[in-house]
Amino acid sequence: HWSGACSGSGTCQVTMDGDKTVTAHFAGVSHDLTVAVDPDGGGTTDPAPGVHSYTYGTVVNVTAIPNAGFVFDHWSGACSGSGTCQVTLDGDKTVTAHFAVANHDLTVAVDPDGGGTTDPAPGVHSYAYGTVVPITAVPNAGFVFDHWSGACSGSGDCQVTMDGDKTVT
Repeated sequence: HWSGACSGSGTCQVTMDGDKTVTAHFAGVSHDLTVAVDPDGGGTTDPAPGVHSYTYGTVVNVTAIPNAGFVFDHWSGACSGSGTCQVTLDGDKTVTAHFAVANHDLTVAVDPDGGGTTDPAPGVHSYAYGTVVPITAVPNAGFVFDHWSGACSGSGDCQVTMDGDKTVT
């Protein structure tokens, strides 16, 4: 807007019938940064999902924060890849943080070797976060199942909830 011998925000015309002062006032342009997550419930961001307004040229660091059971996978929109997301607001921008279900390893072992097997078989198996895995012991001839150790205990049924890496013997 203008101040002094002119006012408002239109064209300024000054009739020079004496000394005059005119001041032009400027305001920074703002742009919107729209932040989203995919899927809903996979995590959040900082700044939070939604629309945020920033002055032209502002550099915004966007951080992905996965919820339990998820991992950050990648960015799309104004950022790409899986590294740091830094957006310069020289126009309206959109960025989406993509999350994926976390996988965890279940290591199954037998003791002694040759004493029997399991279902799932001995070895390392990958399961999605929250999966409940039943494990069955199958003794070989000349052996009886005695007990579990690790993520299961006792001699009854063994079910493991995959909320982290687990080992069962």
